[in-house]
Amino acid sequence: YNIIVRPHPKSLNANKNILKILSKKNFFIDTKPDRKLGELFKVSDLALCDYGETIFSAIYLEKPVILLNTNKYTEFVKQQINNLSLDISLRKEIINLNLEDANNEIKIFFSKASDIEYVNLIKKLKNNYFGDKKNYSTTEEIRNFILHLLN
Repeated sequence: YNIIVRPHPKSLNANKNILKILSKKNFFIDTKPDRKLGELFKVSDLALCDYGETIFSAIYLEKPVILLNTNKYTEFVKQQINNLSLDISLRKEIINLNLEDANNEIKIFFSKASDIEYVNLIKKLKNNYFGDKKNYSTTEEIRNFILHLLN
């Protein structure tokens, strides 16, 4: 596998050792601040995401996704749960992996992510979150789509 890692800029600022750790693992590290994530997704066969916007970018671009779970006892995850975050509810549908289990099960997860049923699930999630219309041309169409999601 060719693995491209793009740490969140806040992670890089908080922990300067991240780059050293990733370099020792022989990962290609993308630290270009103005690179559009869509460029990386277009050349990817699989996206590994933790939380936030990248999950939805991968779904929008119909890339198979494996979610990496942070320890459920962290303050961050507790807040996500309390706020009914979509990041948490997606974990009920999308393959997700606890890092402490990674050594034993990662090959199983990777093979499941390329399965046609899983690819179809991602397409279904795209329609659920973004609608099945290719382009929204008016503000009213966008408004109606969002209101429909909220009902």
